[in-house]
Amino acid sequence: TDEFVAGVKRKVNEDGNKSYAKLAAEMGCSKQTIANTINKDLGYRSRGRPCSTSSSTRRPVSSFKFSSDENFFSQDQNSNRQNDRWICQNVDEVLVVKHTKFPSSVMVLGVISSEGDKGLKVNTAIYIDVMKNVVKPWIDLVANGRPYVFQQDSAPAHKSRETSSPDCNPLDYFFWGMVENKTNKHAHNTLDSLRAAIVEEFANMKKDVVAKACDHFRHRLEMVVAADGGYIEK
Repeated sequence: TDEFVAGVKRKVNEDGNKSYAKLAAEMGCSKQTIANTINKDLGYRSRGRPCSTSSSTRRPVSSFKFSSDENFFSQDQNSNRQNDRWICQNVDEVLVVKHTKFPSSVMVLGVISSEGDKGLKVNTAIYIDVMKNVVKPWIDLVANGRPYVFQQDSAPAHKSRETSSPDCNPLDYFFWGMVENKTNKHAHNTLDSLRAAIVEEFANMKKDVVAKACDHFRHRLEMVVAADGGYIEK
């Protein structure tokens, strides 16, 4: 009725932030009735509220992130007895994954930016020297004067035995596994071959993949808080 439409219009004009559900409860009808009245009878639309520049500059926490971590890569093929399957007719056709008793390995220091690669490679084993002469200049180059968050592996709170918190570093929960699945799909005869494969995978990593993985950082922290510092992965 005209009276009903006028009542909905009055409530919407008084507070345009009310949800359809709340309007339906106040008017004693269904959400679909409210939607039809607003869209068809009034010609209104529910629209997203834009953020102004001033509100965004007041946000205290920077979304610009850097993370570092170390990981060992083995020359052997990466395999899992439970998950690695082979589709065939006879069991004799299944290819055997060969592992050496004491495989050689390389230690890799990875540093990622939420904006992706800027063309600089970390290629020295001396950690302090790398952080001072390679990583810090690279961070300054990528940040370009903007505030940022740098999460360094092995911080005291991170490795505390009392907290026993799960890793929230993007390298731990995404990048190492993704790279290793590709570099160790087959065994490497030499360490040089393994190193080249690792460098190639990091160099070919797509920027949007890096950004998406880093965006999960906050969500994982919230999950840890909700779990009271306990494990979040079953």
